Amino acid sequence: MSHKLRITLKLDLDLRQARMEVHGCLTEQNCHALLPIIRRCFRMLRDPRVVIDTSKAQHIDAEGIDALRRLGVGEADHTASDLPGFCSLVVPDALPACPARDPRLHGGHLYAS
Repeated sequence: MSHKLRITLKLDLDLRQARMEVHGCLTEQNCHALLPIIRRCFRMLRDPRVVIDTSKAQHIDAEGIDALRRLGVGEADHTASDLPGFCSLVVPDALPACPARDPRLHGGHLYAS
């Protein structure tokens, strides 16, 4: 299955905070794509505060979240950037599984006995 990462970026009007909503699949292989967006937000914002919200993602690998944390995402001094700022990480308690590994049953699969 192709794991596509989609991002919606919301900036507040006074350019103090950005909210990055992650949709699609977040994996260890594609989580690095968030870093250039975080750096750009840090350069644009006056008092850089970036929230990465993964609660709307279709699929989240625990390894992807671990890789982000190893890169410093979610810590006060974001180590993935030379710029000062705060980047928080919102992660659901139960990580959604990959639909390819855990397919949903459709109505056609249910039979009356």
